[in-house]
Amino acid sequence: MEESKDKCSFISRVIESDVPIRIHNPLLSSIVKFGLIPDMLFILFWALRADQISNDYLIGYILAIVWINIGPWILWYYERKHLIQFFKNCEHIVAEHNFINDLKERSIKRYQKNFYLVFTFFLIVDYSIYLTGSLFCTDQYLVGSGITTLFDPFFIIYTCAIGWIAYLISSGVTDVIETQQIVYEISHKEINIDPLHPDEVGGMFCIGKFAIGTTILAATAALFFPWLFQIAKSIPPIALAIYCFVSIYPILIAISFIYPTAQVNRTAHRIRWEKLETLGNQFKQKSAEIGENHSDPIQKLISFNELSKIKNTYNEYRNLRLYPFKIDIAMKLIMSILFPVTLIVLKIYLGKML
Repeated sequence: MEESKDKCSFISRVIESDVPIRIHNPLLSSIVKFGLIPDMLFILFWALRADQISNDYLIGYILAIVWINIGPWILWYYERKHLIQFFKNCEHIVAEHNFINDLKERSIKRYQKNFYLVFTFFLIVDYSIYLTGSLFCTDQYLVGSGITTLFDPFFIIYTCAIGWIAYLISSGVTDVIETQQIVYEISHKEINIDPLHPDEVGGMFCIGKFAIGTTILAATAALFFPWLFQIAKSIPPIALAIYCFVSIYPILIAISFIYPTAQVNRTAHRIRWEKLETLGNQFKQKSAEIGENHSDPIQKLISFNELSKIKNTYNEYRNLRLYPFKIDIAMKLIMSILFPVTLIVLKIYLGKML
């Protein structure tokens, strides 16, 4: 979770390592080191069982394989680029000395703890669904999947793949949780608001950029939805739960952006209100001084100049937008929300066309 490689996650260490070979492009490294074996197994599976795989399952498999290839790179990018850049950009926001460095250390420890909890949860959920389908809905679960029996060699590979997918998804979910916790801690500190900051939102844009990056990460997990729909159709006892989860997922994506930014925005508004009160009191005090020193024209001129500066500063704070929401972030948020919906519609359309 910080710049030293010994403190980053297993996925990031593998992508940056020289084992088995050094690949300088992180995306290519992700595809080769994490996607090559699944790709080869899938091609072999498709070649041998093409006539037993339904179009719906095929679409689900392909999209899942796509995420297995690029997912590790997305997770690497969050940890090694997105998070590190955020810590650098937000150093000016928090007034407390060394808070950001301390936050980095807490984030590293908290990430490990949260990851194991999330991974355990997803292992239990995924394998519970898997065993329910395998043991109690065998015929429905296997039809169209390309797997013939529970003793099929590809069934064993499928079993291992579920565990690996649970690991990757757990890493992504932990990143989303960590984003919420990091911003939550920042929102409970005294924040520096700069009305002259070039981002035009008092320096808060780095919060919005951090949040939307995590939102995009969460949105990419929708590539698994077509596969989830096939599982739901195959296992009636859990179908309702899967359909409900998929239905509310766009809402969860929106919340992953709105919640952290709203936290900081509320704190920024409170601090601005306190600043406006202070400036208002200074304005009243200086106005009273001008009335008392009306006999000294030079002092009166100086006081009028100071009064004008206070009023200008007051107006700058009063007219300042504090919510880190701009056109580019709005477009990314809309696309992140629509991405799962688009995949579902596309899956239905392609399933009918193929």
